Amino acid sequence: MSAARFTRRLTATLIGVWLLLCGVAQAQQTASPPANATAFLEMEVDDDAPYVQQSVGIVVRLYYASQLLSGELGLDAPDGASLQRVGQDRSLVREVNGRRFNLVERRYLLIPERSGPLLLPGPRFEGRAAGGFFDEMFGGGNGRLRATAPDRTLQV
Repeated sequence: MSAARFTRRLTATLIGVWLLLCGVAQAQQTASPPANATAFLEMEVDDDAPYVQQSVGIVVRLYYASQLLSGELGLDAPDGASLQRVGQDRSLVREVNGRRFNLVERRYLLIPERSGPLLLPGPRFEGRAAGGFFDEMFGGGNGRLRATAPDRTLQV
């Protein structure tokens, strides 16, 4: 009796994120930054129509083009659900529309407590970036960074 061996090679692309769910690959496009944005946020939710008490994974990604000195990345718990941060932040580098961005990825677990529409506030970031040589020399840019992502409504 002979056995056949099959090999499949998957390659990653820089224009999106591949999610593997139940053996099916789904491509999700990376958020497109506003023109000349130094920082922007995106929020990914596993399920837009969860059940009551179902665990829903949320991933918040902060893209930033300059070196950060300090900052605070936050996601508020919505009314009618509990929200818990899960694991450690991941740091990556990704190219978006030809620009190189540093990326911090943070994961949360959301558990809806009642049925009906659930408004999930968008994540927000406030921080300070290191200024470049010319910024210091000519007084350009105060180094403050702010970014928000849109709110999202889930139907529980």
